[in-house]
Amino acid sequence: MRSFEEIIEEAKRRGPLRLVLAASQDEEAKEAVKRAEKEGIAKGIFIREKGEEASLGAAKMVRNGEADLIMKGALTTAQFMHPILDKEKGLTIGRLLSHVAVFEFRGRLILASDAAINISPNREEKKEIIQNAIELAHLLGIQKPKVALLAPIEKITSKIPLTQEAAALKEMEWEEAVVDGPLALDNAISIGAARKKGIKSPVAGKTDILILPDITSGNIFYKSLIYFAKMKMAGVVVGAKTPIILTSRTDSEETKFLSIALGTLMVKR
Repeated sequence: MRSFEEIIEEAKRRGPLRLVLAASQDEEAKEAVKRAEKEGIAKGIFIREKGEEASLGAAKMVRNGEADLIMKGALTTAQFMHPILDKEKGLTIGRLLSHVAVFEFRGRLILASDAAINISPNREEKKEIIQNAIELAHLLGIQKPKVALLAPIEKITSKIPLTQEAAALKEMEWEEAVVDGPLALDNAISIGAARKKGIKSPVAGKTDILILPDITSGNIFYKSLIYFAKMKMAGVVVGAKTPIILTSRTDSEETKFLSIALGTLMVKR
């Protein structure tokens, strides 16, 4: 898939799926669900309770087979995710959960992770974040995604531990993807920039997945694309029993609708 239009068409083909919206007072989220209903992508279930009670009730519906996927409404991320992460009452399956954003860039889709869940992931957590993103890329038809491990520079130096971490992650076994780093953002997405710096990499300029250093850089990157570049975006949390549609309360109705469409593709039928 190379565009959100293709994602929407595939979501229509798979739908309508049962979507539970926790704390449905969020107007943009509610309108996004109604649009998804109109498009034949989802059938909305609205929970009006506030705070963690709303998330707990939504998670229970998914566990009981009454809903296929869950979406954040008028809640903070912490309120929404806390009940979901509960080992007994939540939706965890023993895997690390991570947020994956998808955006359109120059006629194709690029994934970025993690902008919302893992605050300062260590090397092993980064490995799982990479794997989660790879699995979503496969669902989008990217058979062997190219993964860029982002850092300020390409040189490996002890002065910037992130570069050492990227080098170690690159050397791990990756049968279903091509992983390289450290790479600066310009070299990851621009062949011209990589060529000027003399960087030879199978990933440079051809990146499908950007792995961000931490939640701070990830959050800034995500919101910069929306507010400065006006890009179309979608965001989901991967690694749970079901896709978790997690968007910012300030995200537009379109971003929330596209996130629903993306989440639909992840539901196992």
